[in-house]
Amino acid sequence: MLMRNVAEKIYWSKVILGVTVAFLCITFNLTDFYGLVFGIGLYFASALVYRYILNIWSNKIFSLRRLYMIGVGAYFFTWIVLWSTIYSVLY
Repeated sequence: MLMRNVAEKIYWSKVILGVTVAFLCITFNLTDFYGLVFGIGLYFASALVYRYILNIWSNKIFSLRRLYMIGVGAYFFTWIVLWSTIYSVLY
């Protein structure tokens, strides 16, 4: 049961991260290649941060591959859709 709760927290935090990254891309006026590199880079960096936090706060050990896979679709869908929608409205 603990693993499910931790996985759900990781999933929803990645959705929130996707929203945050979309707003950062708009704020820094990152378009095309630079926006993609920024968003993808932050996604991969977030898995390392999650692994560090989970090693400290939890007795459950997640593999790095599993941390990458939890919420990957939710992150990219939220980030790309929100980024493109806000960018289209503003510019």
